[in-house]
Amino acid sequence: MPRGKKLTDNEIIKIRKLKKKGLKISEISKLIHINDRTVLRYTLDIPHPNRKLFTINKDVSNLNVSKAKILGYLSAEGCEVIGNYEYFQFDKRRNKAYKMKVKQHRIFFTNKNSILVNDFIKSVEDCYGYTPYENGVADLVINAQAVIDDLIRYSRFGSRKWSVPLDIMDGDNFKLKVAWLRAYFDGDGSVSLIKKSIFAKSMNKRGLEEIKTLLKTLGINSHILGPYNGAHVLVINDKGLYAKKIGFLSPEKLDKLNLIFNQTRSGRLLL
Repeated sequence: MPRGKKLTDNEIIKIRKLKKKGLKISEISKLIHINDRTVLRYTLDIPHPNRKLFTINKDVSNLNVSKAKILGYLSAEGCEVIGNYEYFQFDKRRNKAYKMKVKQHRIFFTNKNSILVNDFIKSVEDCYGYTPYENGVADLVINAQAVIDDLIRYSRFGSRKWSVPLDIMDGDNFKLKVAWLRAYFDGDGSVSLIKKSIFAKSMNKRGLEEIKTLLKTLGINSHILGPYNGAHVLVINDKGLYAKKIGFLSPEKLDKLNLIFNQTRSGRLLL
């Protein structure tokens, strides 16, 4: 296509019809005699008919223990990213590379503890039948839009964005509350042997206040300190009740907790 020439409405319609029939971008560009970038520009909203979009079962819309854990993990160490992904695509016909932009929506989970990472993966698989992938930078990535859309119905994710889902906060399901809290404290919680304390530090004071309220529904008292360099600290007052009702999956934190109370691992509550 000559430089500066605009496509006619009929040409745009033809391009879109060819994409819907399953032709590749490179095949369409050869037929219409335009570059790949132009084809992509007018067909971004049309998925390839042979590409299966991931969908979730309607039953998954209900909150369960696996989903509560996912939401707790992501509130502690998750991040939601919406932005344009840029890459270069080479046009053989013009012997030139073009910069392409694609809008992407992803959720990242970052944790180096293999037990917690595996539990997060299993929870996502059990809940959605979907497996997050590793990006090679110590992150697990969720890019299935159907899964993302379901998760953000309950909370957004980021250091200042996360919140306790209302269905968990206002509900009376004990297991859901424990699942969310344990996952959150496995991610962002800490156990101090020196101070003999359990605490969580966050820049999201509103979120910590919600956790304080949620803990109270389980009969566990806590208080919030700070700010310290922009962050607040939630400290568990009733360590014994926390150990009995919630506990940790993280072996390191569980060992410290057991040292404080001189308990055995078999003494922790399991879901």
